[in-house]
Amino acid sequence: MSFTPFIITGIPRSGTTLMCRLMNCVQNVVCMNEIPALYEVPMLFERLGMMSYLLKKHKPIPMNVNEKDELLTDTQGQQNIIKHVIVHVHPDMPLFIGSKINIPYLNQIDIIHEQGIKAIAVIKDPIYAITSWNTHANINEQYVMSEDFKKWPRYSNFNFKETTRYGRQCEIWEHYIKIILDNLNSGVISSLILYQDIIKNPRKAIAIVLESILGLDFMMYREELKEDIPELKSRDIMERFDQSMIIPIARNVMRICKTRQRFWK
Repeated sequence: MSFTPFIITGIPRSGTTLMCRLMNCVQNVVCMNEIPALYEVPMLFERLGMMSYLLKKHKPIPMNVNEKDELLTDTQGQQNIIKHVIVHVHPDMPLFIGSKINIPYLNQIDIIHEQGIKAIAVIKDPIYAITSWNTHANINEQYVMSEDFKKWPRYSNFNFKETTRYGRQCEIWEHYIKIILDNLNSGVISSLILYQDIIKNPRKAIAIVLESILGLDFMMYREELKEDIPELKSRDIMERFDQSMIIPIARNVMRICKTRQRFWK
């Protein structure tokens, strides 16, 4: 059984885990979410090939699940545990194996492309993405001030121009959206999906991935769904966030995140 590799990536807290979860609803499409062995980008194709071998042999592979052993839809909102589980695949159907990781993949997207691995990116309105960064404690993007860098070094070498936390976070979002768009224009990233479009029509979002990246006709695969596609509800509602946080974040976004205007009014 040969396999076709792909990745899902994007700016953190934008719906990438949700998109990964939806892809696992399709027969013979397996997408792993933030598995440590798949962070090593130069070895990514080889590691995905090993996962293909394990699937073919009906051996367990690592998957990120919650306390109920369900695949995650939100890595911060749910407890997550990596467990080795058996995923049943059909031996007579093509096998598609993916990995979802955000910033580490965006930073090395050219190396991923050189390995022949196709990519999809998911993005969300930065007002809500950045507010979410500041709602959860274990997100690198929350720690952008110099006093944070000893413990959270991801952005210690980032060329910040802003001096405030929210301003710097907006710079990070703008930096990575430009990387996504540049690589989309060059064909390195095959497709771009907006979080609100996933929520509005998850079947269509799955179809975009299957058709534009994996080369499959979703209509042919509708009968091959392993489970029903759930109805989804948007979490991007101003009222559900602390107003003393989201309002100043929104002001910084309007000032700094100029690329936002291409997607959100």
